[in-house]
Amino acid sequence: MGSRIRQNPERAFIVFFGASCPIARDEVIQDRGQWLYILYMLLNVKQCHLSQTTARNGWCLRATPVNQQPVLAGIDPANIRREAATLALSRKAQTSESHLLHKIVTETPRRVRVKSRHPFAIQAHELLSTTLADTSKATWIKTKWREQWKSAEPSRLHHYINDPTDVSGQDLPLNRLRTGVGCCGAAMKRWGLADSASCECGDPVQTVEHMISSCPKHQPPNGEQGLIDLDDDTLTWLASTELQV
Repeated sequence: MGSRIRQNPERAFIVFFGASCPIARDEVIQDRGQWLYILYMLLNVKQCHLSQTTARNGWCLRATPVNQQPVLAGIDPANIRREAATLALSRKAQTSESHLLHKIVTETPRRVRVKSRHPFAIQAHELLSTTLADTSKATWIKTKWREQWKSAEPSRLHHYINDPTDVSGQDLPLNRLRTGVGCCGAAMKRWGLADSASCECGDPVQTVEHMISSCPKHQPPNGEQGLIDLDDDTLTWLASTELQV
């Protein structure tokens, strides 16, 4: 049996943007052309923001390992945030008998026939049994992220960042200096965008390591250790440097 509701795509389009777009909530726009213009502008703003974020983290130069992307952006990893949400929901259901999931989280979960499935009940029981009741959600996330970072395969970024929870999202050129991915002379020549790989200081090959450790023109004030500690001199240098890396 078909639906009795008459379909009106144009009306649905207007209602959707009326609920989600701040401009639409402030003004009553009846012309469909104006709606399409707003949609075009919103998509361009999103695309611009995405391009800036991609450039800030250096993802446009070389693929960044998945476990390093949240560290560069200063955002908790998605898998940890999902587990934290599951833990919070499980605790709420466990303490309230009227909760719809109370029976699921308090009774022993059934055995799963398909190994690829990860039902809520099993994960909830694992989290509740391995987490202290007085551990806050924020503390749990930090602890879990530190464990995940330490157990990950060592990388160049591990040398600069020991605790991923103590790093806020950074801008260029810090991320590229730390990851070793940047528009240095050697990379530009390899990409065919420069005729020479030499550095402005006279060194025949300009690499990120050269700029950090021995370049008299571009070296940070405290070298590699400054990029680890982010002392005041290094932060001032990062904010004022003309280095295009």
